[in-house]
Amino acid sequence: MIKAVLLISSFLSLIAPSEPSFEVLVTAEQNNEIVDQNGSFLVLKKVGQLALKYQNASWEILFPENEAMKMINRGNQMMIIYQVDGYLMALVVDNNGNLIFSNRIVPNRLGAVWDVVITDEIFICGCIENYEDVAFKEAKTTRSLNKRDAIIMAFNNNLVMTHWKIFGGRENESFTSMAVSDQKIYLVGKKDPYSGGDFGNGGLLKNNNFICSLDYHFNLGDYFVFDNNNSLIDVDFIKESVFVWTNTALYKFDDHLTIIKKRLFESTIFFGIISAFHTFLGFGIENIAIVNLLDLNKLADIYCEEINEDTQYQQLDSVIKIINGYETAYLDVFDFRSFRFPPVHYDNLPAEGPIKSIFGEVTIKDKTSLPLFNPLVFGTYTWNINLQTSFGLEYVINRQTLVQKEVNVSENNIYPLGYHLHFTGNALLNGQAIVNNYALNESGIYQLTLIGANNEQYSLSFAVAREQIPFEELPERNWHFETRRSGIVQIDLSLQGDWSNLEGVIINGEAFDDFLFDQVNQRLLVRFKAPDEMGIYHYFIDSIIYRQDNDRLSYPIKYMFTVNVLGFEPEIVIEEINDFEYLIKVNDDDACARSISVHAVSNLDDYVINLPLSDSNIVFPNLNKKQNYELTYFLNYDIGNHQIASIELLSAKMSGKNASDFGEITILEKTNQLKKLTLSFLESKDSITEIIANNHFVYQKPVNNIFSVVLVGGLCFSVSYFLMWGFKKIRHKTRRRYF
Repeated sequence: MIKAVLLISSFLSLIAPSEPSFEVLVTAEQNNEIVDQNGSFLVLKKVGQLALKYQNASWEILFPENEAMKMINRGNQMMIIYQVDGYLMALVVDNNGNLIFSNRIVPNRLGAVWDVVITDEIFICGCIENYEDVAFKEAKTTRSLNKRDAIIMAFNNNLVMTHWKIFGGRENESFTSMAVSDQKIYLVGKKDPYSGGDFGNGGLLKNNNFICSLDYHFNLGDYFVFDNNNSLIDVDFIKESVFVWTNTALYKFDDHLTIIKKRLFESTIFFGIISAFHTFLGFGIENIAIVNLLDLNKLADIYCEEINEDTQYQQLDSVIKIINGYETAYLDVFDFRSFRFPPVHYDNLPAEGPIKSIFGEVTIKDKTSLPLFNPLVFGTYTWNINLQTSFGLEYVINRQTLVQKEVNVSENNIYPLGYHLHFTGNALLNGQAIVNNYALNESGIYQLTLIGANNEQYSLSFAVAREQIPFEELPERNWHFETRRSGIVQIDLSLQGDWSNLEGVIINGEAFDDFLFDQVNQRLLVRFKAPDEMGIYHYFIDSIIYRQDNDRLSYPIKYMFTVNVLGFEPEIVIEEINDFEYLIKVNDDDACARSISVHAVSNLDDYVINLPLSDSNIVFPNLNKKQNYELTYFLNYDIGNHQIASIELLSAKMSGKNASDFGEITILEKTNQLKKLTLSFLESKDSITEIIANNHFVYQKPVNNIFSVVLVGGLCFSVSYFLMWGFKKIRHKTRRRYF
């Protein structure tokens, strides 16, 4: 089971979403006259009797109040089997109110506990204690049966009994519930020990629990006697497995009634049901336990204050009716495991999976958001999602979705003329509103402000230059994982339960079988190779595939993650043409180079100038001509993560006294990549005192007169002393400008 989402340095770890996987809905019953309901048919309470009617039709069919009743929908007909004074009666009515059948169907009284299942035939099971019917008496005498005996009967569609069989021994036996597969009938019931007969002498206590299987001709197959007489609640058959639950435990059998697994409940349950989403729900005191049918591990406990040890449960066609004294309500449980409402919006995210309840898929009536959802405006949106069950119960859930902030420019970067802006949000460019895909057709400095759905603002400055090398920056700013071209992505899933029978993980519709499952630490590692081109790639983990018995099943994950495939840093080689001119060769296969910047630092101030990758004269206006400056020249690049990094090309020391030019850049070769350029100091060579490249001095200005050296040194010392004691300290400021 997936537990959360966590990004760490070497792999992507996914663990639990914040939304609950299960939620319970309890709605007070508005019409206390409704006794039972199946589809559009209602059974209503009348004075001294009951009435069957169809939706809002005017007709109604009256029949007696009874000890027990089961409604069976036969398409355009409703069959009601009910018990009066121990006898089973049947009532069949069509949608128009025409009475098709109304009569006794079993010639002998049955015990108070009985069950009915319809396939191609109608099967009814229960027990007989007082024999009245001649044929039943004869069977009892022939087989020397004694006391209470179990019985099963088959009927055709006309409610004519076609065959039956009585099972018993020397003591008491009874059937209480049954489930049917394609080939077998599985029945649970009660038996006394040392009874002999059909179910042997097994059992430790009176009314011991047992289960047996019959074929459709009622020939006895396998049987199993439990070691307890706990309250036996029900049996069901799901995908080649038989499930039996008492008020203390859930059992899973194979089709030959060999126990596969058993789960003891932490506390007593009073009602249980297997849901349409293939889990078991056990109803206890203010708690509903949800158990996975695969391994009988518990998935969740849901608090429900409306249920207790005195609550009565009535399973209707598509809802559970709970009765607490004179108060009645309808109950259902929602399963949101397949419904992964995206916490982050992605354009290519598959639609949310279905929401299910105990009785089937839930309808989403409508969805509304505050503020009004716009996938092109970043911000957090709160959704109200209105649900309706097949019974008609309505429920509202709240979810949040984030539209991420995206923009394809970065702070202080320089972009080519004609560059198109892509962003999320409402945008102002230099104070004027613009639309997406806006073309930057004028050189200059720009400020872009993005305004989000909740009026949050984000601003940045950048420049546009006519001769800048062409490139495109991706607008996405958030991702889960970074790797290099053709690197390995490793996903770490935290799972609960026994997943040793995993067969693969479905990512982007493709099954990945390169995985390792660590049963001890409950972790699944999935590895795959990243693309060999730079970019941001989206991967949707749909589900994990596992095998149960002979079925290939899937467990939903429904999570999108993104991988940013980064490029490689440029490599440079610097060659000296002469003392004041240098050739710089650039190996930049991934076209990551963005600009050249120069940093000028003196004792009092510093300046940064950012230049496009084009021919440029490096000029710093307003320099203090009385200062000496140390200049460092950088090639700036972005490997695809919106982080500007730098490679130092060379550094130089110059006098500001008569330097109006701090170098000249000439691009010798470029297409979509920078390949060669020269950096020349010929125009400013008289001001240069030294140049350093590749961490070595490549030029130092010669000193001709020792007297000058001593004089300059003494003067520097005097000036330093005077500044220390005679002036206030001057704040150091950095001034940044573009070309």
